[in-house]
Amino acid sequence: MITITAINPKYQALINRFIKWDKRYSDIVDATQDSMSAPQANAYEKAACIFVDLPKREQKNIQRQITGY
Repeated sequence: MITITAINPKYQALINRFIKWDKRYSDIVDATQDSMSAPQANAYEKAACIFVDLPKREQKNIQRQITGY
C-alpha cells in the first residue's frame, strides 16, 4: 500500500481515505469484469470527491509522491 505523508497533518486522515478509495478503484479496474462497472464508478467518484476536497498544495503533494515529479 502506498503511504503518502500530508504537508499539513490535519489533512492526513483525508489523504488516507483518498488512498483507500483510489486503491479500491485500481483493484476493480484490474479485475476488468463488466459486472463491476457500478462499483468501479462508485470508487472513482468517492476518490475524486475526496481529492477535490483537499487543498491544491496537498493535491500536488499526492501527485508528486505517486508519479515522482
